[in-house]
Amino acid sequence: MERKIDKAFDETASLLLGRQLGSVDAYSGWLGEHVPLPFPAASAVSRKEIWMAPPINFLDKRFDTRRIIDMAEMESVNVSPYGSKELEAVENLGQLLGKFVSPIAYYCGNFRYGAGQDIEKCSGGGRGRTIYYSEDVFHNVKNVAFSHCVVNSQNIFGGHHVVKSSFGINIYNSNAIARGFEVDGCLSSSDIYFCHNSENLRDCMFCFNAKNLKNAIGNMQYPREEYLAVKKMVLSEIAEKVTKDKKLKWSIYNVGEAHGKK
Repeated sequence: MERKIDKAFDETASLLLGRQLGSVDAYSGWLGEHVPLPFPAASAVSRKEIWMAPPINFLDKRFDTRRIIDMAEMESVNVSPYGSKELEAVENLGQLLGKFVSPIAYYCGNFRYGAGQDIEKCSGGGRGRTIYYSEDVFHNVKNVAFSHCVVNSQNIFGGHHVVKSSFGINIYNSNAIARGFEVDGCLSSSDIYFCHNSENLRDCMFCFNAKNLKNAIGNMQYPREEYLAVKKMVLSEIAEKVTKDKKLKWSIYNVGEAHGKK
């Protein structure tokens, strides 16, 4: 049976590239390349699978995986077995940490912010539905996968710091993007491909540090017919490469280094 997240990925790919791509897991390396993602560990209490936030959330420090519990298991470990009598007998910091701190010092994984539906392989998520392999995805979200810190958005695949956006593949540090592919640092734009640090773009490709452009390629505006012809050629080639390789070697972070290479 087709999963909801795969169906949403196909819908998004069809809208952006004109082609369905199939299971989102087949593109995990590509979608997660620039995204801090959670990782699995086993609960110290039940041995059930727990998804932990990536180290970047904690100054690049990784929690001891032996000290992990599920959010639902907090009540079973948050009460100290010792009282004032044992405290009076403590003579140094080592004893204090070993006797009083160790029994309750656990990292809580599988964290959920309010109600949510169909949330899988997420260290932090909630107040939305169909969230997959992500961290800190919450508040009116729907159909989000391989993402980190996404709010008020839907159909985002490969997102990092995304707000109020929809139908995007590999969207980073952006706000209010409708239909975007390989986008970084953009605001209030729609139907954009390989754009960086730009605002109020409409139907643009390969635009950098620009504002208020429409039907533009490389910061130069063109007649609508010419723009669409080039767009069709570009998207056809991208779709072929992504379908074949399950990734694309060019991203918004390296496309400026192409220099005519195929």
